[in-house]
Amino acid sequence: MALPAAAVLVALTARRPLIGCAALAVGVPLTTALGRDTVIPVLRPNEVLLLLVLAGFALHHLWYRRTFYYLGIDLAIAGFATGCVLIPWLVLFLGHTWIDFDTWRAVLGPLQFLVVYLCFAQLRLSDTELQRLLNLTLASFRPIRRHRSTTRSTDPPRRWGRTGPSAPSAPSTSSWRSSWPLEKIQPGARHG
Repeated sequence: MALPAAAVLVALTARRPLIGCAALAVGVPLTTALGRDTVIPVLRPNEVLLLLVLAGFALHHLWYRRTFYYLGIDLAIAGFATGCVLIPWLVLFLGHTWIDFDTWRAVLGPLQFLVVYLCFAQLRLSDTELQRLLNLTLASFRPIRRHRSTTRSTDPPRRWGRTGPSAPSAPSTSSWRSSWPLEKIQPGARHG
């Protein structure tokens, strides 16, 4: 069942890249918590989703022979991501540190960000298509927010001090208080 779905995603992305970006916008936030080797060996589900969309983009550019266009911001982000990979690699290489598979993934992580950025940067969308994509992206975070609100503990968030994390010493009317169920809210009372 997964292979036909993957083939359909690649074909739809090759025909209409907006569908692939919409799949990334919805799928990545919903599958980020799934770790490696949970569903697919070696990869996270969001990494597989990115590879499928990238394959669809490659087919799209081969079929339609569109040229890539770049702006100054694209080059700046590409340089930043490349530097974020090159500097840790040089530190590990020059320090003669043995690099295992997980370390390589951590070092090459910014390139994954770069690929996602370039996929979205190469879209040629109208204003309504862009608005729909942004609305879809924002709507995909609602289930995550609902899940977080049902699993949230009653402990206040920890604050970082000079010696490390510490809990708040006394109740205060800071901004975190309104989002944590520490006290029973009276109807008609003003909280903020």
